[in-house]
Order: sequence, then structure tokens, then C-alpha cells
Amino acid sequence: MADQKMKERRKVSLMIMVLIFQVLSASLHGCLAATGQGQPPRKPTSIHPRAGVRSSVFLPVSGNVYPLGYYSVTIGIGNPPKPFQLDIDTGSDLTWVQCDAPCTGCTLRRDQLYNPSKNNFVDCKDPICLAVNSPNPPQCKNPNEKCCFQVQYADHGSVLGFIVLDTFPLRLVNGTLSKPNLAFGCGHRLQNRGLHPPTPTAGVLGLGKSKASISSQLSSMGVTKNVFGHCLGDNRGFLFFGADFVPKSGMTWTRMLQSSSYKHYSSGPAELLFSGKPTGIKGVNVIFDTGSTYTYLNLKVYETVLNLIRKNLSGKQLHDVKDKALPICWKGTKPFKSVRDARNYFSTFALSFTGSSNVQLQLPPENYLIVTEQGNVCLGILNGAEAGLGTTNVIGDISLQGKLVIYDNENQMIGWANADWCFSAASQQPINKKSTHLKPHNGFQSSFLFPVTGNVYPLGYYSISLSIGNPPKVFEFDIDTGSDLTWVQCDAPCTGCTKPIDHLYKPQKHILVSCEHPSCGVVHFPESPHCEKPDDQCDFEIDYVDHGSVLGVVVADVFSLRFMNGSLIHLPLTFGCAYDLKNPGPYDPPAAGVLGLGNGKASILSQLRSFDLTRNVLGHCLSGKGGGFLFLGDDLVPSGMSWMPVSANSKHYLSSPAEVLFDGKPTGIKDLKVVFDSGSSYTYFGFQVYEGVLNLVRESLTEKTLDTVQDKALPICWKGTKPFKSVHDVKNYFSTLTLKFKDTQNIQLELQPEAYLIVTEDGNACFGILNGTEAGLGDLNVIGDISLIGKMVVYDNEEQRIGWISADCNRLPNSLDSNYKEDIQRPYAANFGILEENHPKTQGSSETNVRVRNREL
Repeated sequence: MADQKMKERRKVSLMIMVLIFQVLSASLHGCLAATGQGQPPRKPTSIHPRAGVRSSVFLPVSGNVYPLGYYSVTIGIGNPPKPFQLDIDTGSDLTWVQCDAPCTGCTLRRDQLYNPSKNNFVDCKDPICLAVNSPNPPQCKNPNEKCCFQVQYADHGSVLGFIVLDTFPLRLVNGTLSKPNLAFGCGHRLQNRGLHPPTPTAGVLGLGKSKASISSQLSSMGVTKNVFGHCLGDNRGFLFFGADFVPKSGMTWTRMLQSSSYKHYSSGPAELLFSGKPTGIKGVNVIFDTGSTYTYLNLKVYETVLNLIRKNLSGKQLHDVKDKALPICWKGTKPFKSVRDARNYFSTFALSFTGSSNVQLQLPPENYLIVTEQGNVCLGILNGAEAGLGTTNVIGDISLQGKLVIYDNENQMIGWANADWCFSAASQQPINKKSTHLKPHNGFQSSFLFPVTGNVYPLGYYSISLSIGNPPKVFEFDIDTGSDLTWVQCDAPCTGCTKPIDHLYKPQKHILVSCEHPSCGVVHFPESPHCEKPDDQCDFEIDYVDHGSVLGVVVADVFSLRFMNGSLIHLPLTFGCAYDLKNPGPYDPPAAGVLGLGNGKASILSQLRSFDLTRNVLGHCLSGKGGGFLFLGDDLVPSGMSWMPVSANSKHYLSSPAEVLFDGKPTGIKDLKVVFDSGSSYTYFGFQVYEGVLNLVRESLTEKTLDTVQDKALPICWKGTKPFKSVHDVKNYFSTLTLKFKDTQNIQLELQPEAYLIVTEDGNACFGILNGTEAGLGDLNVIGDISLIGKMVVYDNEEQRIGWISADCNRLPNSLDSNYKEDIQRPYAANFGILEENHPKTQGSSETNVRVRNREL
């Protein structure tokens, strides 16, 4: 199949190209045939970001080493902007896209090509043409001739075109939308003579050292510093321009080689080590090149490496095998599922850079091996001489993945640090002082703010909307501080889903999280996932106390999130794709899924913290009138909060022991611990506490003109002499409940009547504190939405505390009122989170046994 062949290609970078930027005659290459006559000189672009505010650009990356063979970003070009997927390449300078001028040999449909206008052309005498042609000046017959280019690859492919200028809209992390006019190549004649088809991208993003590169152009305009970095993972990662994301510690740095012979990101000399021991190979200079899928070494070094590996494999159960993916491959006693299965057969290489104090680039087996679709393990280090590289040594994508790599052109340094979080945010350990994670929040806001819709009655839930995927699709999530895993209804296909099929999340096979992946372990913590095979998909099951349940598979996909400062960021986050739902209640859940905001590492907030994009703090303000807001990060935490420590050993937000007061007087109920849970519509007390509180309420109503009445909304209700319109009408009949927390300085949580009463559509007042024992909670006590309305509640996981303060929750902070209106839906009393474990059951009931388990996507 052509598709499969495309995935199996081996790419040799633009780094190894012969780059020819010159003015060519129309008769020679046809470069000028479609360009028209000369245009007036272009006006310089002036960009002035706000002083004192960070100015970096953050872009999500997609791709992998095998089977795709490339990593890419999507960038908008033009006005209005048109998106183009570009292969990121630190080994070449010029950015180019396939161009309708018209085009010969282009791989995209005509409507997907860049369409230049006459005003876009760069003239031969333009300084940017001199820059792309450096060090040799272009041979211009007249000043108005167009600046043409030709790129020739080592595999004898080539690209011919002309230099154009157009707008690249870029959102800086400080919120500013910058629109620099950047020069790039309009490639209209492509020839592919390699063994494999070209990538399906629209072109190449040139990130080399010359003034023609995108990074250099952005720097010359004052948009960002001439610094960029990348983190390449399995199917995802990120790229950034600017210095704001450069860690202040934890990086290994080496100096770039400086001479006319080193036009690329070169470093050295280095000594080659194997299993920590010298190999006799010294004086190795290397080029860092994301445009090369694999690593290429000159003949002498390559043969040494291959001989060391073969000697190391002697006596091990691996045998040479032919595989179309790469020249050198081995098979085991059974097919390998991943490099993790084969890594113990191999040892670590290292490049030890001389002249530096203990500067090493470690290449463990996963940085030089792939496992093919046939289950063979293949060597991703190739003979550079055979590829036409001569004595050049190239460090390609395979050896750069799993590392944060930074190219500091300001200081002429290259740096790297191990970074598992290129692969998944959920697998991270707690941040330490030597974190190499991104730090965009120093000096400006790094919180996310979301408008909330919903109410306690009649809806029974509060929700926000989030965008997932590329292109993004919007889903409504029930906010739940009582559970960790975020999940969404998923077309895999789905059994029991409540949304139409076109409103379901549609997973792709490449986003599945494997059972052996750390993210799966995080989801199942403190248990371990039950994997028959390491490469099995990571399944999950959640059982709710109302006997509802959710079954699905863990996936990772891009979430589009906007900081409060206006910056839009796209991050790969782990969540559940739920394809089997059971809801025993009378009403279907109205949201598409649940936003898990618990204190576990699987929560969305913990994953964001693992990127070091925000603090592990969240808060919500739920309005009694409906709506409110939710925030992630600590920028909106007000002063004057009442703070209480939470149990560090609990998987929920569990309070200190409390004494219950009624109308300000002791009730004899002491040592009550409560869980704060926005996933529960109502408040639940264990049987004894519930009975005690209910008796106090009933006694206080003696001789008042309220009578008990049956109401379908809740078990305990009262009616007045006439129907009540709101809780305001009835609050004077009731007294305030108070939780007075021990081991704190007089910290109290007051539950005024509106924090435990609702007024139903029949005009009755009903008791919103329920018997938790009857609900299956045992002795667990839960503070639900009804008792949280009218308060800003903050969950500070950094300091292990919860705080609250009375607040107006009817408007978003900073007057960012969205003027949203909620749709009235059928009542649905949610009880998410304080439920059973979100681990797959080892034994299932006969009812659950008939469900489709381990559904393969």
C-alpha cells in the first residue's frame, strides 16, 4: 500500500543538502516564469512586543521516528492565515512550502498549496536574498529579478522556487498576537528521487543558524530572542521560540563549533563511550539535526558502533533478520512489542565532550533502536558514508527524542536534559529544585479561567467546556474534585452513551496509552494495571456509589487551553475514552464526561503542573443563581481566605476533624471529617451524624408554619402556607449549621439555610443534606455543591490545604463576564467521584461480565 510505504520512509535531512540560492534565468529552471515583473522594494516590518513582558512562542509538535519518520508543527501563513504542516528541521535554514505557481511534483492538492501574490515576491537585491545566499552574493542581471532558490538533497531529490514574504501570525505567551512578515521559499517544482515517498507535510520549517531561518528573522525583528528548543516524544511534543522556557538549572550545555566549516548546530570533539567505557573513538564532531529521522555516523565510527553492539549481543537470544525498515535488524524468540521489550539486550552509548566538565550526551537503547511492525528490533544508527554524508556525523530525531534540546544562538550554546514529559504529562514525578520543566509563568499570569454553567436544582451539576483534538472539538465536562481521571463519552463504538454519535469523542489508534506506560500506572495508582502484555491498551473502569459505572481506555490527545493573559497553548494530556456507560438513575447525565480535579497525578491539574505551566492550585465559585467560574493556577486566590490543612494521606480533599454547631451551639457531634466534592450535587453525612442533624432541624421547626410533604426532588421536604418562590422566602425558618475545625485557629465553615436547602418546582423547601449510608458512602461525609455555592473554594495542592471565602460568583473575575445563558434541562443529581476505585475490577458481577471489556480501538 502506498500509505504504508510512506510511513516506512527514511528521511535524510536538509542539513546534508547542497543549498543553492541564486537568481536563475527563466530558460534554465523556469523560476521566473510565473513571477511577473519586478515589484517596489518591500517595507521593513517593525514588531515591538510590550516591554517587560515575556515574548516566546509555544507550538505543539506531532509525529514520531517510526513509522512516520518526521516531526511537524502547524503554522498559519497569510492574511487571513492558512494552516500549513511543516517538517521541523534544525539542519537547514530556509523555510519553504509547496506553492501554486503553478506546481510540478507537489504532493498536496491544489487547494492546500500556498498561493503567492505579486506583492509577495522578494527581489534579487533585497537583503533577505543576500542572507539566504550567504556567503556568496546572488548573481543578479537586474535589481528587479526575483530571488530564486534551489535545494538539492543527498538522496538526489530537489526543490526549486522563489523567495516570498508573507505574514506569520504568532501568539506570544504574553498574550500578544504578533504578525511579522517573514521570508520563506515558495517551492513550485519538486523532484523526489529517494527510495521512499516524501513526507505528507506541506514543506519544511528551517531552524538553522543563518539569518534566513525563522528563529533568526524573529530575533532580528525583536519578536523573540534567537533561542529555540524542542521536546520530541512518541506522537507528540513541543517546539518553542524565545528564551522564556529555558530552564535555569538542570541542563547540560556544550559550546557550538564556530567556523565557516560549521554552518550547522555542531559540537565536539567528543569521545565515544559504550557501557560507560572508552571505545578508542575520539575527536568526533556531531551535528544536531531534527530533519534527519535517524542518526548517521561516518564509516569508521559506524563500524565501531556496529561491532560493539554485535559483540555485546553474543550469546543472547537475538538473531539477524532482514527487515525493510532498516539495514540492521534482529529478531527475538517472539516478536517485540516495543523497544522496552528489547532494551535489556543492549547497552548505552555516550558522547563525552572533551574540554567540558563531565558533559555527556547519553544514548540509551531507546535512542538508537526501533521496533518494526514485524516485531523486529532495528538499529537506528546508519552509515553516513552510504547516505552521501562523507565524514559528517548527524544526531537525528531517534537520538533526540525524550530530551529537551535547546539551541541558544545568543550565547552559541546547545543544551539538553532528559525529559520524559515529551511523551506524557501524566507520568511526571513531583517538581524538584532542579526541574527542567517549562517556566512561562515567572512575571506574568499563568492561570486558566473557565466560565461555569449549571446549578444544584434542577440541573444537579456544574460544568465547563473544553476543546480536545486537532482540529479541536468542544465537550462539556462535569467538574469533579472528588475524582482524578477526566473522561469523555467516546465513539469506539459506544454502549450506553447519552450523546449523539457526532457529539462523541472519536479516538485514533496512535493516541492509545499502553498498559506499560507510566501514565497507565498513574491512572491505576495505588494499584498496578493488570496487563496480559506490556503493549496492551490501558483500560479503566469507574464504579459509582449509585451503581452507575464507566468502562473505557486511556488515551492522550491535545487540549487547547487559553491562559488568562490571552496566550493559547496546546498540550497533550491523558484522559479516559469511555465507551461503555451504565446509568441506573432516572435521568441521563447531561454532560459529555467528567473533569477530574482530584489530588492524584492523573488529574488534569496535576498534568499541567508536571509541565510547570501553572501551580497545582484550583478554585471554583458556584453561584446559587446558576453559573460561576473555575480556575486552575494561583493568580486568582484572594487574601482573607479561611485556610484548613487537608490530609496528605487521603486520595480525596479530606478535612481536619470538626465539631458540628447548630445555631451557634454545640450539638455533641465531634471529630467529623468531611470530603469537599464538587462532583456531588448534595451534602452527605453518615447515618448517625445525619440523624443528629435532621433531628436538630426538625426540633427547630416546632411551632413554625411548615408541614412535611412528599416531593419527588428529595426525601425530606416541607411546605408552607403558600408555595415558596426561592430559598430566600424560607431561610428565616431555619438556622445555621457550622463546622468548627479542630487544630486550626477558629476556622469555621458556615452552612446557612441556603447552603443546605432547595426550593422545588412545586414550591416546597427540601433538605439538601442526605443520608450517606443509604447512598452507599458508609461513614464518609461529603460537602457537595449545595454547601459550596456562594463561596470561592480553593484547593491548594502545593501547600496541602483548602480555603474558602464568601464571594459573588455571578460574574467572572476581572469583569470578564461571558454573559452566558444556560439551557434548562431535566434534573440530574450527580454523585461523581466519591465512589469506588477507578481501577479495573479483578472480579465482576454477572451483570458486568456481559459488557465488552478490553475493546480494541
